[in-house]
Amino acid sequence: MPYEGKEKLLIISEDSLKSAEKEKKTRSKKEDKLAGRQININTASKEELILLPGVGEKTALKIIDYREKNDSFKKIEEIMNIKGIGQKKFEKMKIYIKVE
Repeated sequence: MPYEGKEKLLIISEDSLKSAEKEKKTRSKKEDKLAGRQININTASKEELILLPGVGEKTALKIIDYREKNDSFKKIEEIMNIKGIGQKKFEKMKIYIKVE
């Protein structure tokens, strides 16, 4: 049935709101811990890597595995070789990462 002349209602579940709120708080905590600092992705621990935007435990382990297999990162853009890290995530994290 068409919605001509009628308002569409957007129904958001309470669980969705709670999930979004939790993600926002987590993101804010991460940003607070990263404020004014860069993480060397060639030496960072799993716990340090998890602080990066868009990086959870599995991705942190993939980063560590990649650097061990490839004799470290040569430039920060190489982090996009990690499955799950594309251009969008890279743009959010690039100010927080470095290679040395």
